[in-house]
Amino acid sequence: MSVAVMYKGEVIFAEGFGKRNEHQPFTKEFELKDPVLTSQLTMADLLSHRTLTLPSFAPVELSWLRSCTTRRELITRLRHASIPQKLTPNLNYNNVMYAVAGEAAANVAGTTYEQLVHDKVIPPLGLSNTGCSQKAMKKLENRASPYHADSFSKAQAGEFRKGEYDESYMAFAPAGDLHSNVLDLLKWGKVIVDGGKVKGGKQVLSKESVEMTVTPQSILEIQTKSPELSHSFTYGLGWGLATYKGHNCYTHSGAYPGSSANLRLFPDDDLIIAQLRNINSSALGVYTDFFIADKILNLPTYSTSEDWLFDKAVKATAEIYEGLEKEREGKGLSARVEGTVSVLPREDMVGRFENPLYGVITIARVIPDKDEGKDEEEEGLEFSYNEYRCKMEHYHYETFRIVLEDLGVFEAKLVSFEAGSDGHVARLSINFEEPDLVRFVKVKDPIATTVADKEE
Repeated sequence: MSVAVMYKGEVIFAEGFGKRNEHQPFTKEFELKDPVLTSQLTMADLLSHRTLTLPSFAPVELSWLRSCTTRRELITRLRHASIPQKLTPNLNYNNVMYAVAGEAAANVAGTTYEQLVHDKVIPPLGLSNTGCSQKAMKKLENRASPYHADSFSKAQAGEFRKGEYDESYMAFAPAGDLHSNVLDLLKWGKVIVDGGKVKGGKQVLSKESVEMTVTPQSILEIQTKSPELSHSFTYGLGWGLATYKGHNCYTHSGAYPGSSANLRLFPDDDLIIAQLRNINSSALGVYTDFFIADKILNLPTYSTSEDWLFDKAVKATAEIYEGLEKEREGKGLSARVEGTVSVLPREDMVGRFENPLYGVITIARVIPDKDEGKDEEEEGLEFSYNEYRCKMEHYHYETFRIVLEDLGVFEAKLVSFEAGSDGHVARLSINFEEPDLVRFVKVKDPIATTVADKEE
């Protein structure tokens, strides 16, 4: 973990802790099911997270993860998405529309999104330690490695397992695929606080554009009431806007398996706090911000206040691990019907299944390792979706349980096979988001698919 603090234009703290390593045109591809809504959407609508209704759109986000399909091709799928025509003032956080916005900006500039960010942001702002993609980060000598603990108790004991850099294509790049360090994040925060100016007073970013990003656009009600925090949270264009003990602050966080980040700006106090962590399952971010702000700004302590680091952060982190364990065990799934068997033959379940919005699922046979003495009857099935691969466990009837994992981030789902009028498997459905099911249609005459039950 690394933390850096800038106060009144000076870096007053920068330290590392723990283990480090061993209204513009869109793209022509963008079209929603409702042509009127497509024609009315603006860049501000996309960047303020007010275009979609969650959780119904969450499966679309999952379909973009670890996908080898290009960003623009994925955007063309959105014409099959059912999105309410009426926009709401409420915050409906999603990453897909940020990807659309990034491609729209690149479309106007006549280049790629990654090149646009390099040309217009990284060098002009002096962000010498910032770049795009984990694949590029892997080439750097001075870098941190991703880690994860399998339980809260192991995290407390310092027992973390090292992960690998994700070199897969990042369709969500405009929503977050930059690598950086805390000193560059301080520079970025200072540019926002100073209205688009870099050190020395040069105007690099449009002052009007910067001001628009920190102007409230969407609303999120905060359910947990506390004397320290405002009772409502608004969102600008890429910044959360709130108050902490009466002090205005702009904030945003980001996370990916094995890494997480926080950046909080107190514009009226000229205070910027940046954090990067090479773990994802931690609540340290927001509470470390509050701890630092209390000390530097000499803020009052309320009688109801808990210790941010040794009380609130610990409890919240324990809850994160508890949620991960529930997801891994599938505690949110429909109750299992014991003593049932599958009637449909396994070989009929093998094949390619397609959905115009969500893409392709492939089911393959798993051939047991003969060296382990397994019988032919023990053949199983493997589920493949984008770059995810996992074994399928029979749950009940024609339904199987799968667990998609990304370095400690788990998604337990149920996959059910359905027969057509001819008695053969014609479709499968998956509970991408309870209680809604997404159906995939089997492609006729698929190429035979078989995998060996061996670790590479």
